[in-house]
Amino acid sequence: MHALGARAGLFLTLAVAGCHWFLPFSGGDVSRDSGGALEAPVVGDRLRDTPADQARDVARDKARDLADQARPELRVDVADRGVDSSGDLCPAGAVSGGAHLWSLRFGKLNTTSGAMNYWDEGHAVAVSASGDVTFVGTSASKSLWLGGPNVEGTEGMGDLIIASYTSAGVHRWSHRYTGQAAGTGEGGAVDSAGNVTVVGTVTGPMVIGGSTYYSKGGQDVFLASFDATGSLRWVKLLGGAGNDLGGAVAVDANGDLYLTGSFGGPSADFEGGPLTCAGSSDLFVASFTAAGVHRWAKGFGGAGFDDGRGLAVDGQGNLYLTGSFGGSAGFGGQTFPGAGKQDIVLASYLTASGAHSWSQAFGGSEDERATGVAVDGGGRLYVTGSFSGTLSVGGTQLTSQGDADLFVASFSSAGGTLRWAKGFGGAGEDVGEAIAVTSTGTVYLTGGVTGAVSLGGATLSASGMKDPFVASFDVCGAHRWSAAYSAAADPSTGRGVATGGGGVLVTGHYQGSINFGGGAEGSVGRDLFLIKLTP
Repeated sequence: MHALGARAGLFLTLAVAGCHWFLPFSGGDVSRDSGGALEAPVVGDRLRDTPADQARDVARDKARDLADQARPELRVDVADRGVDSSGDLCPAGAVSGGAHLWSLRFGKLNTTSGAMNYWDEGHAVAVSASGDVTFVGTSASKSLWLGGPNVEGTEGMGDLIIASYTSAGVHRWSHRYTGQAAGTGEGGAVDSAGNVTVVGTVTGPMVIGGSTYYSKGGQDVFLASFDATGSLRWVKLLGGAGNDLGGAVAVDANGDLYLTGSFGGPSADFEGGPLTCAGSSDLFVASFTAAGVHRWAKGFGGAGFDDGRGLAVDGQGNLYLTGSFGGSAGFGGQTFPGAGKQDIVLASYLTASGAHSWSQAFGGSEDERATGVAVDGGGRLYVTGSFSGTLSVGGTQLTSQGDADLFVASFSSAGGTLRWAKGFGGAGEDVGEAIAVTSTGTVYLTGGVTGAVSLGGATLSASGMKDPFVASFDVCGAHRWSAAYSAAADPSTGRGVATGGGGVLVTGHYQGSINFGGGAEGSVGRDLFLIKLTP
């Protein structure tokens, strides 16, 4: 019993439905004698109990303690639910989630020969405050139905596509943008007003909204903003003479935008002046206002291939970046030597200026890649990706079981200290492609698995070459639920995940026949999917 000062309260313990309730009893001063026996409180001028009374009370209390120990009951308190090393309360047990709410499939047969089927893919998904769902991706079909009027493009090349739906999966609007070469949408974000921002990669010239946009060189970063009804607000093609790729976008509470990706040599301009490329490609981070006005831009990297793949922003003015780098590279702070072919970076910057706060690097002797980062309302970070061989994360060693394993790890926002890290995989290739988190730290993950794999729960059996999966973990990294969806043909995977509107939204692609819980869905080629599951 902890000393509580000169005054203390007595508590009445009740066991109701397996739980202990502690009710305060207001009395006088409480103390124990030299033998440890509880002395009666003094209330007013009443005398203390005699030694005989105390002995009787002690014997009675011991008998009650023995009876309590013999009675089977569940004690629900902080210790039994679990507290992790960061002091976060860990919810208990698995939950029943991942039930099918609705699913959409889109694809079109090659009209030229009917033999070779082209690809249609979903790459990222975002949810507005009202529950509307928007995905971005790519299509090589000549004419693609996305729930509204067909969007037309160049067959066999790949065009950037974007489409929006209600919380119930009803089509709202959709667009397609065709350039001189393959284009793709890679990231999407929605602000508090419902404006949608898309980032991707295109090759100009291309006509958008009646205006022609020209490339700066090879491939350029595509950045565009649409209002809640799908009307174009503004668009930019950013880059330089080399190939410049858009990877991810995030938006803060003020509507300011942040994007990342990679740029080639000799330099690229994100409207703040040229950034010089130090190697094969460098990583960039840039910021614009909601109106598309340049705020700041930074370039980082070394002699190898460096790529930004994930961004997240919190409510305290911090931006979090993850991606991969090859060889020796710095990201605004110390230079990391690199441990293998490709290593992982996790870094934090101030949203106002892009000033470096901290950065961490993780890796092993083989390929390690990060593909997404998310932050919850408590400032805890979550990262996913894949690795081969051994991955060293903040002192934790993860060893792959096959060609590549997926990982999910959590860090503090103060310096990037590791909270926990988990690796999952089987004999084949298993990858984490995207991650999302609720404000309270419930994590959702998607990607692709091969063969028999456990993600912390029952073993999932992937019967195709690679199958999409969705998994959920609690704030402490414990498995909540997981599901894999077997496709019969071409490698299939989940590429984007988001939470909101009363569910979990996932997009990706598959080929063959697949069942997301609403019945078997066929495909005419590599088809894109958009599904909503219970959380």
